[in-house]
Amino acid sequence: MGWWPFASSSSSNTEKPPVQDNQQLAASEQVLLEDLPKRFNPDEYDPRKQQQQQQQQQNQQKAMMKMALDSISSNDFKFETLVKIPCFRDAGLIGISSMGVLATIIFLVHKNPSRAANWGVGGGLLGSLVGWEQCRSQRKRSFENVEKAKAALREKPRQMKNQEEGKD
Repeated sequence: MGWWPFASSSSSNTEKPPVQDNQQLAASEQVLLEDLPKRFNPDEYDPRKQQQQQQQQQNQQKAMMKMALDSISSNDFKFETLVKIPCFRDAGLIGISSMGVLATIIFLVHKNPSRAANWGVGGGLLGSLVGWEQCRSQRKRSFENVEKAKAALREKPRQMKNQEEGKD
């Protein structure tokens, strides 16, 4: 097995010649270190420049966060705005219905209103999350189907044109 790196030298069939030394090259042609291309960027290893770059990145992140927080207003949380979000209504309805069902079942089984309320809130959150994800996946699939239909309609005139040319 010549490919195994730990095999003894007697079992290896292919012997590679040793790599030439820089001294052997120097005898024929003198190559100076400054003539060779740099192997690394010396600025990468300067700790002061690394700290400056990290500070700049942190400042940029802070500025982006500040811009994002400044863009949020109280109008974003009004009912008229929330209803315009595509899957908000479906997720809310599923969450409210799951909250009611779970709270009712827990209350009927355990006869404890606080326990039923806690389970109802948890069920409402979980139900709205499931409703949101379900709605988003349905929307995504429908948009993909629309894109496929558009591509098919774009392709259809080409096919008809090719069929007409074949008849002539």
